Amino acid sequence: MRYETLEECHRQAFEYFQGIPQQVWYDNMKTVVIERNAYGEGKHRFNQHFYQFSKEMRFIPNLCKPYRPQTKGKVERMVRYVRNDFYQPLATKLSALELTLDVETANIEVIDWLNTVANQRIHDTIKVKPADRLKEEQVYLQSLPPTQPPAPPQPIEVTMPV
Repeated sequence: MRYETLEECHRQAFEYFQGIPQQVWYDNMKTVVIERNAYGEGKHRFNQHFYQFSKEMRFIPNLCKPYRPQTKGKVERMVRYVRNDFYQPLATKLSALELTLDVETANIEVIDWLNTVANQRIHDTIKVKPADRLKEEQVYLQSLPPTQPPAPPQPIEVTMPV
């Protein structure tokens, strides 16, 4: 994954959650960490762009221990769920219309799917709807950074022949 994609995914997720967690866990991807324990045990050398982003967004990046699946939760199962229940049905539907699924369409459609399907079911592990759990957890999230208004247009001097 390109770094720009990683950052955009984070921004969209934080916007969807309406806040930023204090800590975020990662599986040692190169767009996040360059070298584990580079400066001693637990002191990692992060990708510089990612490190600046984590500071800007005010969250602490944590790394899963390699070869320790207990620290990763059920990520692989979640990826399979999204692929099988969201991506493949949407791609098939669009293909029948002779359309190709692109990133912009997927980003629009996934919000509806999250709000009407994925987050409305009773989750097998937590035994509640993810939407209800998110409401409970939102009180612990940090506020989103203020959005920067667009810069006002700068006047330019135009000379026209008379």
